[in-house]
Amino acid sequence: MGQDFDIAAPHSRLYMRGSRFGEILFDGSMDSLVDLLAVPVRPVLSPISGRGASTSAEARDTHVGEHPKRKADGEVHADCPRHHKLAKVKSSGREGEANADRPVTISHLPVEILLEIFAQVELVPDLVCLGLANRRLWAIARECLHDYYQSFLRQWAGKRIVCVGEYTKPGDYPPGLFSEEEVQELGQTTLGQLYNGQLCDDLEYIDPNEPVTLAHFTWDYVSGIERSYGHDLYLESTNIFIACQERDPRDPGLKLACKDIRIPDTDFYPKDQRWILRNLTTKEFVRSESIAIKPELIYGPTIYGIGFGEVLLSRICWSSDDFLAMDPKISSRIYRGVWAGHRFDITTVTKHRDETEGEPWSDVSEEVAKEIAEIWESEFGPKWREVVCKEARGGPW
Repeated sequence: MGQDFDIAAPHSRLYMRGSRFGEILFDGSMDSLVDLLAVPVRPVLSPISGRGASTSAEARDTHVGEHPKRKADGEVHADCPRHHKLAKVKSSGREGEANADRPVTISHLPVEILLEIFAQVELVPDLVCLGLANRRLWAIARECLHDYYQSFLRQWAGKRIVCVGEYTKPGDYPPGLFSEEEVQELGQTTLGQLYNGQLCDDLEYIDPNEPVTLAHFTWDYVSGIERSYGHDLYLESTNIFIACQERDPRDPGLKLACKDIRIPDTDFYPKDQRWILRNLTTKEFVRSESIAIKPELIYGPTIYGIGFGEVLLSRICWSSDDFLAMDPKISSRIYRGVWAGHRFDITTVTKHRDETEGEPWSDVSEEVAKEIAEIWESEFGPKWREVVCKEARGGPW
């Protein structure tokens, strides 16, 4: 039968529920891990269309950044989709100057002041409606809106992650996952202490004095289930659009701005760019074209059949038992993964080059492709590529 494996980000106390290793490796479910690691690319915004004042240079140059910061205590968090709330943003634009021959209105204020005004707007529909007042305000509002949308994406990029087996023993951790001080502290921690006094039905079936293992970080009340990968950004943006309609059903600017408000997450992952999986710990990367069965199966960071998620799973497992219900030669290599506990993201080649110019990085694409071929051939035989193409879920068949 094998042992169950779950994918965890222990330091963040988050995990993704898995299953038998052979099931999650070959069933195509690892696209959800790709969703958590892929770094979004800001869509190229269309020219501003709307009513009122012309779009000024300072409004076009305004950019509120790709990573909205969380507010301080008592303030609203950006990652609260239920209430469509927005984080504060900072200005990188230039101060505007009002025309002395015209009455001064809100749209004539310097960009820095306008950004402070927008930062005080907690509900996203209210921010959109404020932006619809004229084109200059909309240039700022839609940047804030897209920052809010990006806050749903790449939730695990840069986090240390591991696919942990249920048979992992106390004190058995991947090298570097925890510091020496953390390992010592965990060695003195019991399961009851790890639960932090939380009550749940399972407590009557466990020994509170049981030593902590890495597998316990995938237990409820120790870690939370990561649900961001299941979030439908298009649904969220549609709800925002509907909320704006309810505020002012006759606003003609809302119809013009619809394409900037209602947006699927795929718009943040261009298919015309090359994507790579990066191991940020070892400074190694894997190219999408090296592992795709066919070039036409590459859709941005998503690769149908075998993709970055499968590559990661084959290298980040950790257990004290090598029984995976697979070929023993393959299991003996996988169950103590060479990348277990490392940090990752998935980004474009262009972004990678811009960020790492002059830094030494290693292309391990061919090495990884060879490993993948060995794993899949051991499971499906010499015609494994045909099997993958036939059974891949969601592909363009």
